[in-house]
Amino acid sequence: MKLSIVTLSFNQMAYLPRCLASIRAQGQHVYEHIVIDAGSTDGSREYLTTHKGPTTTLLFEEDDGPADGLNKGFARTSGDILYYLNADDELAPHGASCALGAHARSGQADILVGNGWTIDATGSPLRFVRSLPVSTNDIIFGTSLSLQQATSIRRRVWDSGLRFNPQNRTCWDFEFLVEAHRAGFTIENHDGVVGYFRIHGESITGSQRLTDEYARDYHRIVSELRPEGLTSSRAFRPAVKLLRRTAGGLRQRMGRPGFPGLAFDKAKPTR
Repeated sequence: MKLSIVTLSFNQMAYLPRCLASIRAQGQHVYEHIVIDAGSTDGSREYLTTHKGPTTTLLFEEDDGPADGLNKGFARTSGDILYYLNADDELAPHGASCALGAHARSGQADILVGNGWTIDATGSPLRFVRSLPVSTNDIIFGTSLSLQQATSIRRRVWDSGLRFNPQNRTCWDFEFLVEAHRAGFTIENHDGVVGYFRIHGESITGSQRLTDEYARDYHRIVSELRPEGLTSSRAFRPAVKLLRRTAGGLRQRMGRPGFPGLAFDKAKPTR
């Protein structure tokens, strides 16, 4: 199987070298790397041009937000397995082979969600993140957890016409998974550590600058799903939600592995 990676780059020069190095460290497991830059002014474009690898395609053009950029990037891929990594995030050591191996073992799963870590601006580990099942009730009750940096997608999902919603500026990855679930695609979890989600002051999560907009997007997505799968009566929803959150918390604490380290530190320097 061939792995295609799409990276969104926009004024993340402080972290871009680490992102690229973490991908370069995966070696032959990465078939192609598509980088979309919508107009960086911090030196990112110059760095990308001078550090372009043989399997890298650069696309320098404006887009209508992150989701639109991903759609443009995915449209240029040709691999069997699709994966996306923001310019301020990183692949774990052997993350690519881990994702490919999980797909080989799963057989028919359309989307696989592994585990990962949150890291800080320097790359130090903050928290282990164990992804939790994606089902209608788990989404409705808020007990589903899918780490974007550990999510890989079979090409047939993209070929079906499913796209990221350009109107969503906060949780386009979550909406994509929900729409894939609604379309009948199979989403499964695996135990491998695939990627790292960096939390820093300029990120959407770290800055919390879009908290209100995120709440509106999340409510819209879940509200559209609710009539199809809500099995508990309204009176019992709070109790069911509490039980599911408790169970999810316990799963998060089970079998926490040691931090695998940074692929950036293992990559060979670019000559």
